Amino acid sequence: MAKQAGRAAGQNIASLAASKPSRPFRYLDRGTMATVGRGAAVVELPWGMTLTGFLAWLSWLFVHLGLLAGGVEKSLTLRDWVWNLLTRRRGKRIIIE
Repeated sequence: MAKQAGRAAGQNIASLAASKPSRPFRYLDRGTMATVGRGAAVVELPWGMTLTGFLAWLSWLFVHLGLLAGGVEKSLTLRDWVWNLLTRRRGKRIIIE
């Protein structure tokens, strides 16, 4: 929701700066996802369908990779996830710069 609201706010600010009318915000429900554990998740799609288990977990992984900002972040995150799956170790939980 925050990404949608931010985009709408930016467009409305640009419209008002150009002396054009603003538009009301409309939220588009994209569903809900949650990981339950290694290889398990729950996905509730906006039209009522629910996925569980390994397929839901894979979809959670790909959606979250797709939402990352750039190619480097995506490749490093995928590498970390694969390494954590192969070694059965927990990954980083916090990044401090």
